[in-house]
Amino acid sequence: MHAPQVAVWRARANAEAAVDQMAAEPVQPRGLTLRDAAGILAASRRLGIAGLTLHSRIVRIAGTTQDELIERFAGDLGVALRAIAEALRTGGRAEPLPPLRAHQIALERALAEQGDPAVEVLVSESDLIVDGINTIGSITERHVA
Repeated sequence: MHAPQVAVWRARANAEAAVDQMAAEPVQPRGLTLRDAAGILAASRRLGIAGLTLHSRIVRIAGTTQDELIERFAGDLGVALRAIAEALRTGGRAEPLPPLRAHQIALERALAEQGDPAVEVLVSESDLIVDGINTIGSITERHVA
């Protein structure tokens, strides 16, 4: 886990430096505005905090009857992030994102009955993750072809 964390920290530091440099430019940038770039950084920070919280608090919710919902939700997160990254990389329109909020709510309802504190963390952090990804997707959508 250490190597991926270091890579993420380095990427975040580079992104923050790029936004700082963007703020110092005398000419208004085309594409993403400074406000939107800062919004993406803030949303990505929420994603990182939620991910670290999940990693530190939940090794695995073993034996849950909701493994299929958890796996579908995790897969949807990957699809959404890859679509957003591709749109930002190419300047094209992102593929439609999976219905993250609907799947998060379904997962929340299914897990609510378990009353397990680890499950409660999963529910609250998955809400932050969906919020962050949807925010980044919305900002990206405004600035692509």
